[in-house]
Amino acid sequence: MRKIILFFLWLPLLWLLLLLLWILTPIYFFEATCELLFEKYRYPTSSRIIAECSICLEGITTVKETKLRCGHPFHDNCIMRWLREHNRCPMCRAGI
Repeated sequence: MRKIILFFLWLPLLWLLLLLLWILTPIYFFEATCELLFEKYRYPTSSRIIAECSICLEGITTVKETKLRCGHPFHDNCIMRWLREHNRCPMCRAGI
């Protein structure tokens, strides 16, 4: 009889523990998944990336960049193609 009473006393604690594990597992899984996903988008610390071209979304690693009057940097080829069709900055839409 005593074993049955002890079993029923510990049963709610066991359910509470299982519920806690069930709630917390997706949170830890989500954080780990995000860390793995964003790891491939980080720039290496040893690279010499000055800025990122917002047209092609690649890093600008050389000094051959074009800055518009608004100060946004782009690759020379990217901004020349853009300016053939538009007369505004692709980032802030400031007039050229």
